[in-house]
Amino acid sequence: MPLTLNQIAGFADLSDSVLQAEKIARAAHVARIISNAQFGMTRLEIFQDKYKDGDTVILPTSPIDKYPYQRNELIYTWTISNSASPSNFWLTGPDCLWFMSHKVQQWDNTVGADNSKAGLVSSEEWYRKSSVHNPDPNKSNDGILLVTTVAQRQLLNLTLSSQPLYQGDLTAAIGIDRPFTQALATQLNQAAKFSVVRNECGFLGEYTNGQTAPQLISPADGYTYSYANMQFVLAWR
Repeated sequence: MPLTLNQIAGFADLSDSVLQAEKIARAAHVARIISNAQFGMTRLEIFQDKYKDGDTVILPTSPIDKYPYQRNELIYTWTISNSASPSNFWLTGPDCLWFMSHKVQQWDNTVGADNSKAGLVSSEEWYRKSSVHNPDPNKSNDGILLVTTVAQRQLLNLTLSSQPLYQGDLTAAIGIDRPFTQALATQLNQAAKFSVVRNECGFLGEYTNGQTAPQLISPADGYTYSYANMQFVLAWR
């Protein structure tokens, strides 16, 4: 049975201070913790489709709660699905494919950057005659790319005042006739917020041979990921 939510979950950074003992236990605070946990369930989603040169990657909609993603919430990786012409699935050049250049334009977070082409797919391929030593290359826009879209809700504008901590299984602390304590409320609040930043994806740029990609820093709470907690996904550039 597919995961579905009746409404789109939102996020708000609920302070632990409002959950202190002797303060009123408000249903609004419990509802906020639940909403944050639901947001964590849906924050990162992955979509795939095939595109050709000149296409723009579509803005996906979540199958869980119908959330419509914005362009600045998307990060792209890609690989070759087919190097032939998208029109007839045959090569365009005179003989041998010898060079390819493929790209999907990422969103640029730089202030004032022109993002009008974000999501644009570029595929350029060059052919040559294998029997000619110095061929006159034939350039084409052949190629079909399999694009993976990593979608993260509020990728650029979600912020946490502090780094939440993993709380483990809290089931044993919850039960009928058991008190709703400050410790339990705080743990639930931290767990919900941790679920939001538990999995993150970031674009680290383009690098050449011998360079080292940097560690990812969470834009949400400033957490620096160790290399042991990172997995790198390349794109066939």
